[in-house]
Amino acid sequence: MKLRTRTATAISLIAALAASLIFASCQASPIFAAIEKEVALEKPSVTGYVTSMVIRSDGTKFVTNGRVYQKAGADGSWSELDLPAHRCLDLAYDGIDVYGLMTQDDWVTPAGIYRYIGNTWEKVPNTDSMVRMLSGAARVFAFSRAGDASTGTYTASSIDGANTVTQLATDLALPTGSAVSGATSWFSTTAGIYGQTGAAITLGSITEDILAITASPGGILYAVTKSSLYQTPDGGTTWAQAEHNGIIGGSASLAWLQKGATDGVVLIAGAKRDGYSEISVSDLAGTPTMSAVHDPGEGVSSLLADDKSQYQSAVGNKTLTSIFVDTVAPSVGGNAYVVYAGVANDRGYDGLWAYYPDTRSEWNRE
Repeated sequence: MKLRTRTATAISLIAALAASLIFASCQASPIFAAIEKEVALEKPSVTGYVTSMVIRSDGTKFVTNGRVYQKAGADGSWSELDLPAHRCLDLAYDGIDVYGLMTQDDWVTPAGIYRYIGNTWEKVPNTDSMVRMLSGAARVFAFSRAGDASTGTYTASSIDGANTVTQLATDLALPTGSAVSGATSWFSTTAGIYGQTGAAITLGSITEDILAITASPGGILYAVTKSSLYQTPDGGTTWAQAEHNGIIGGSASLAWLQKGATDGVVLIAGAKRDGYSEISVSDLAGTPTMSAVHDPGEGVSSLLADDKSQYQSAVGNKTLTSIFVDTVAPSVGGNAYVVYAGVANDRGYDGLWAYYPDTRSEWNRE
């Protein structure tokens, strides 16, 4: 009798467990869907905290995490470059050459700006005091600081192809980003946006700190604050505003992706553990209109709809330090673009990740 009782009890438990699993599968189908989209992680090529990436006109990509890595052409692997100093804080591009802002062994003391020509780093004269550098059109923007990092003010200068350093503006707030559209470029600080001659543009309704800027090929300028994305098609005369998902902390990263002749999307990454968000833009040739903020994979997006659940389980639950879009020479095999993201230190998943919509339709480590 005892054996039969135990057997009946076991059968009842198995039946109950089966029923609970069926019920759980119905309740947790999004989780199972995400698991089905999981892929084997690639061996990382660039780990650590990714701060900047530039893409040369021939498609060669450069990225820095303190060291500098190069990826030649459309495909291939990342290779580390020898540096002329201990570490590289920033990379910038003037449309012809790549520049690196270097530091001494303490990671803090400036060591000057170097131009990468051929396979050699050549120092730009009169740049030993520079503490920040940003890309521009036919120039790079460089910044020196008076005082400490928290209360000091900055002087902006430009460096042209002849290594001429020209002062643009003084007594500026913390530099935060730059944007390039054809032959026009801007740089931003937390308190303002400036044209390439150093003249400030009108900020309109922007009252929060400016954390990053980007621009469309047609010259539409975008600025992001901790709560909103702002758009101006006319250099600051008129501004439109769209709220996003919020940025925690004082840094953010923006990227622009053109989607056909009339649409585009702004990618927004910040110090928040939920990947990146998007605001799409329509009617680029007329009156550009911003959508409500949405997740990647919805509407006009950098992500294919079928890849949304894999994104959510890969980088959608991680903190992104930076976001980049490559449309110059993204990949062989038909990709019109590739999205790159810097993932913060997160259980060993930090470093550079990428999404190839056609040839590797998944987010994975580079």
